[in-house]
Amino acid sequence: MFIAFEGLEGVGKSTQAHKFVPWLATRLPHEMQGVYTRAPGGTFVGEKLRSIFLSKEYPMSEATEDLIALANLVDIQDKIVSQCNSRFFAVCDRFDGSFFAYSYARWEGNIPSWIEHTANCLIHPPDISFYLKLHTTDGTARARNRNKGSPKLLAEDKYDNRDDKYYELVRKGFEQYWMIEPVHTDIFVIDAEGSEEEVHKRIVGAFRNWMLTNNRWERLS
Repeated sequence: MFIAFEGLEGVGKSTQAHKFVPWLATRLPHEMQGVYTRAPGGTFVGEKLRSIFLSKEYPMSEATEDLIALANLVDIQDKIVSQCNSRFFAVCDRFDGSFFAYSYARWEGNIPSWIEHTANCLIHPPDISFYLKLHTTDGTARARNRNKGSPKLLAEDKYDNRDDKYYELVRKGFEQYWMIEPVHTDIFVIDAEGSEEEVHKRIVGAFRNWMLTNNRWERLS
């Protein structure tokens, strides 16, 4: 089972993904193990790509950014997702939804067809995706407040300094992607307002319903 957490900056994806792994691990058959991963990053190669991808030191074209991001997702599939079976699950902080949404913003809503085609050929969507939704300005404000105490992050991550107009394009990209995404991917939109525990309960509720609907297990405690 492969699960992705998606959303804009500052909505709490990483927090909720980290929280979800141990919650799920304690409610599945005892022999089943889970792992948290992330994109960009997630593997040895992925973390090397992440340092280049997010750095302001390496200016790159829209196409170059897309191809680096795709290479990272393919490596996650090869090293981690390929291991998912009845005894192993993976939870990823960003995956295909984020790739499309940020590509949409890079190209200002006009992603070249060759990039879409390449991504569709290479990337296999997760079994289930949770899209944590928050008003664009609320999410970016959270992200900026989070990084105030970390000058290193602000200096190195080019995405933390983008304006609200850019992230509004990212939001539109998410919505556009799931309008065209094949029906074999299950998407749950989660209200990211409220406390960490309140959001976690919404995710858990959606996941339980998904499990029951798909006859994965008769009951999750």
